[in-house]
Amino acid sequence: VRQVDRWAASSGSACDSETINDNTTIYGTIATVTVTWEGMGASTKPHTASQIFPPKRNETLALDPGQALLVVEVQGAADAAGNTLKEGVRVELSGTGGDPIAKVTNAKGCVAFEVTPTAGGANDYVATLLGDGSNNWITPGGEKQPTVEFLDVKAGDSYVQTAPPYERAARLEVSVTGSVDSVSAVHLRPRSGDLTAAHQEPLDEGTNKAIFTDVYPGEYEVYAGTSPLVDVTLAAGEFKQANVEVPL
Repeated sequence: VRQVDRWAASSGSACDSETINDNTTIYGTIATVTVTWEGMGASTKPHTASQIFPPKRNETLALDPGQALLVVEVQGAADAAGNTLKEGVRVELSGTGGDPIAKVTNAKGCVAFEVTPTAGGANDYVATLLGDGSNNWITPGGEKQPTVEFLDVKAGDSYVQTAPPYERAARLEVSVTGSVDSVSAVHLRPRSGDLTAAHQEPLDEGTNKAIFTDVYPGEYEVYAGTSPLVDVTLAAGEFKQANVEVPL
C-alpha cells in the first residue's frame, strides 16, 4: 500500500479530489494486490489489481488539525473544446480572523484557502469572484462580483462550493435602419433558458445605434420596435455588430 497525490475526481465537483495549491496536497491511498499461484509457470504473468481510495468529501487529510479547507470551483461558458472550467480567476476570501486572502483558480477552475476557525467554534467566510483583471466579468444574471458563502466552518473539515457561472462579458453594437422614428430602445433577450438577464438600451438619435455592454456570452435575439428578430451568438469577451430593420 502506498500513497499517491493525484487521482480522477471522485464525485460531482472537479475540485473534490485534486492537488490544489502549492502548499496543500490532499492524499488518497492506492491499494495494489498481486495474486500468484503454485505452478503458474515462468511465462504466466501474475494477476494484479489496484484500487484508489480518495478521501471522503469534507474530509481533509493534509492540514493542521486546527485548520479548515475552503475550495471554490469556477465555471463559465463553454469554449471551442467544450471546457467550462475557468483558470486564472481571482478569488478573494474574507471572514473571521485576519485580512482578506486573494488567490487565482488553477487549470481545473479551483482555488483553495486554508483558514483557522475560532477554537471550538464555527466561523463564516465569503469568497468574492473578481475576474482576471483584463476584462469585465459577469454572471448570467448580471452580477459582476458574485459571492460564495461558507457557513459554520469548523476546524478539521473541508468544504467545496461551486460559484455561479462566471465569464468575460461580451459587447454588442446594434444599428437600426428603416422606420427609426418609431423606435426609442433596442431589446436583447436570451434564446437559452440558462441566460436569465434580458437587456434594453436606448437608441442614440444621432447614430441610430444602441450598445450593449456586460452581456454574458450565449445565444440571443435582438429587435427594435416591430422589427423581425435577429439571432446573435456572443462569445466570451467578444465585441460584435448587428443590424435590425424596422418596417416602414
